[in-house]
Amino acid sequence: MTINGRGYCGGAQSRLNLTVVSGLTQPENPANNTIWLNSDLAVNGVYIGPTCEVMNPQVGAVWINNSTRYHPDTALEISSVTCTMVVSQQPFLLINILQVSQWDGEEWVHCDGAVFSNYEWTDMALYIFYHGTMNVDFPVGVGYASSASAAVENNHSPTHNSEYMVVEGDGEAIYCTVTTKQGCGVDAGRFATLGIGYSKQGGTLTSSRLYCGFTTNLDSPLSFAEADNAQSVQLTSSAELQEVTVPIECAGLVRPTVKFQSSSSDPYSLAIHYWVLT
Repeated sequence: MTINGRGYCGGAQSRLNLTVVSGLTQPENPANNTIWLNSDLAVNGVYIGPTCEVMNPQVGAVWINNSTRYHPDTALEISSVTCTMVVSQQPFLLINILQVSQWDGEEWVHCDGAVFSNYEWTDMALYIFYHGTMNVDFPVGVGYASSASAAVENNHSPTHNSEYMVVEGDGEAIYCTVTTKQGCGVDAGRFATLGIGYSKQGGTLTSSRLYCGFTTNLDSPLSFAEADNAQSVQLTSSAELQEVTVPIECAGLVRPTVKFQSSSSDPYSLAIHYWVLT
């Protein structure tokens, strides 16, 4: 289903030059200013704003978050400029398309998809995890091993609350890997950066061993040593929220990963606030 016309921006109605399409395949020959949601729910109303304060949204309603939470001129934060689109001339309204959600009857669910603007397609940001919300298409698992070379089954699930998920070392001197479940790979060629917001919850590391990156191992257990064989970036452990943007240099199908090693006396725990590819 396609909706053109009225939208809501900051609570006020405005005539918008915008098409929102849902479906399991990307549309052919789209109109300019088209947002495609990879969803089997029909679009039922479109809302634009940094927050969605709509009372009793209908199933299928779409919320385009145009907030500027992540500023491109701040070195440690994710650039929000994924795709911009002029949706109104009077009044003039330029929005940034980073994150789109759809109401499933109970909650706003993040959707992937793409934006057709300036007569070309741009993929939307892909959230692995975002401030309390797990991407159900890319479930995250946690695994532990007593040595760096041992195979790690990522069968455990992180604990969640409304703001972040917590991954614990599960014991002393443990090697921990965090990644999407087996078979849940991402085409790295669709994205330019990996962003992660995290903070230490407790414990200490062995030799500052905290990394994020990508692995090419899609279908079998990982070892700590190979968990970021496609690309690896060392992270700084801190109780304060750290927000890091990493240019994606690898290509092909990969899984995003985080890994760390707890110290022998004080198991480490990590809170992941968001984890996103843009």
